[in-house]
Amino acid sequence: MPSNLTPKNFRYPSLDMSPDIPRDLGYLAQDIDDYLTAHPGATGPTGPTGPTGATGATGAASTAAGPTGATGATGSTGATGAGSTGATGPTGSTGATGLSGATGSAGPTGATGNTGPTGATGQNGVTGPTGPTGSTGATGAQGTGVTILGSYPSLAALQSAHPTGSPGDAYLINGDLYVWAGSTYTNVGNIQGPIGVTGPTGPTGADSTVAGPTGPTGATGPTGSTGATGVTGSAGPTGATGADSTVAGPTGPTGATGATGTTGATGATGTTGTTGATGATGVTGPTGATGADSTVAGPTGATGATGATGATGATGATGATGATGATGSTGSAGLSGGITLTVTNDNTGSYVINGSNNPTLSFIRGHRYVINVNASGHPFWIQTVSGAYSSGNIYNTGVTNNGTQSGTIIFEVPFNAPQLYYACQYHSSMAGSITVSNLGPTGATGTTGATGTTGATGATGTTGTTGATGTTGATGATGATGTAGVATAYSNGTNTANTNKIFYNQTGTPPSGTQAGDLYVYY
Repeated sequence: MPSNLTPKNFRYPSLDMSPDIPRDLGYLAQDIDDYLTAHPGATGPTGPTGPTGATGATGAASTAAGPTGATGATGSTGATGAGSTGATGPTGSTGATGLSGATGSAGPTGATGNTGPTGATGQNGVTGPTGPTGSTGATGAQGTGVTILGSYPSLAALQSAHPTGSPGDAYLINGDLYVWAGSTYTNVGNIQGPIGVTGPTGPTGADSTVAGPTGPTGATGPTGSTGATGVTGSAGPTGATGADSTVAGPTGPTGATGATGTTGATGATGTTGTTGATGATGVTGPTGATGADSTVAGPTGATGATGATGATGATGATGATGATGATGSTGSAGLSGGITLTVTNDNTGSYVINGSNNPTLSFIRGHRYVINVNASGHPFWIQTVSGAYSSGNIYNTGVTNNGTQSGTIIFEVPFNAPQLYYACQYHSSMAGSITVSNLGPTGATGTTGATGTTGATGATGTTGTTGATGTTGATGATGATGTAGVATAYSNGTNTANTNKIFYNQTGTPPSGTQAGDLYVYY
């Protein structure tokens, strides 16, 4: 029997054409059906794939981290870009001038040299002709800008009220100017100038009808010599007894007690004697000390007539030059410098300020501005409202000569100055804004610098955890069943034209002609 055929024993003993043949054929048919079910024919061609089912919902995120992937190799550094450096942008406009620093304290005055001996007086020389006027000296350095904010009776009072200050803050103390120097107030000297030369005496005025103030009491003259004693005058009447003093005088010391004498007999009363003659007047005692100066001034004496002016004496010879006197006190501080603006006009259409028509001005609190106006017929006003001139809203705090049309306006901007505006008194089109701030306007942004070289590529990050597996999609529809293989049953091996044949006999030997796929039945 070929190796690819498997003998099949059926449940019936024989197929002998007995009356039980129908039963036996039924058994045979059942066994053949079972066999074919267990051993189907060759699989037919696969049917077409059914349509894909809808994707299932994403599964819940995994709680277990997936394994970390290996770090990727570092990429090579990119080549440097070939772009050239951009051209330098234009220089921004100059910022506003900062506050001037405080004036340093004056150095000590050098010691005065010894005065030389006076030379002999020479003869008066002939007065020489007046020399030519010397050239004007160079303009002195600009003074430090200061703002006098008030006065105090002492330095302690100032320091208590203002422990710190800002550059340029200044206060008066008894005529001296104290300026904030960064950490303390420095006395820069008395701001009152020296006393001028006394002018000539004016003519005597008419007598005043109002009494002038009483002059001071003159010094007491020397005591005169004692005059001769005058004749003694007659005794004046006895004055009335004065009232008893209300103040008891001091009690005198108690005398020692004398011994008690014996009591004498009482004598007879004698007659009254005659009054004796008056004794001679005693010598005048010395003059008492001069009394204290009177506290009440005596009346001022009448002014004497002015004497005639004496003849002018001859001019004496010029003496030798004396030693240089001590340096006088420092004069008051000069005006501070400032930021200068030039104002003209473009007919009646606009002001032209530093070359721009009706520009927005930027003023800094605490700074000084010098506004030179040359716009005849167009008074320049600083005010607190925008638009046309408003006489009820003029701003004059710190402003000198506001409203001039041909002159200089000085504006010391206070530290509490609000937003301001400027306007022509007669033309509403000539107006603009003044932005007031604690800092100057921001300059233009500079050009962007050239792009730097690209940095090296960073290392590859670790691989993230693997997401949870999504749910399995729905199973696609079953494809169509292929055609069944053909199985033809034969009782002998004479027909070899077909495949998948069934052979049966009782010899136990498959007939010739069987091949792979055939069924042999032995019964």
